Amino acid sequence: MDYGELIDGGYNPYEIYPHFVKYFKNPLMTKVKDQERFSMWVCKIYGLLSKEHRYLIIFTELDTNPISSTQNLENLHWVNLQTRTLTENINCKVHSYIPSNETPLRVTINRVNITDASSTYSCDAFPLSIVLFHTAKKDRNSYQSQGTIVAALETYETSISFQN
Repeated sequence: MDYGELIDGGYNPYEIYPHFVKYFKNPLMTKVKDQERFSMWVCKIYGLLSKEHRYLIIFTELDTNPISSTQNLENLHWVNLQTRTLTENINCKVHSYIPSNETPLRVTINRVNITDASSTYSCDAFPLSIVLFHTAKKDRNSYQSQGTIVAALETYETSISFQN
């Protein structure tokens, strides 16, 4: 990358980050761990679930920030973004937002693969790979062949990465 422009005709991920920042209302993320080449940042999404917790999780390239440090989502350049429902209670900031359909993330995604573990979707509007995990509550028949990025995010069983 020269001076912020991708060469070889690739897509610039910096153009899509602001859509996620705006959608989630720029939450304060807490760094919870480093593993191999990545740093994991988390915020708990406010909800009324009793035994389960909803999280926004991102993975960035390994950074030098200490564990427990905080940064707003707009300052973190993720390579993977997840919305997950977990029984584990992670020590991090709690954030709330109101889901909105008034967003560029309300674009169509199409299922391109299905396994027992997950359904994988592609998006014509953005070079993203979207994976919806099949869980005890949501099996392989729970997800439709077509949807939107917003609908996928709101399942809280989603992983989004940039396509190579």
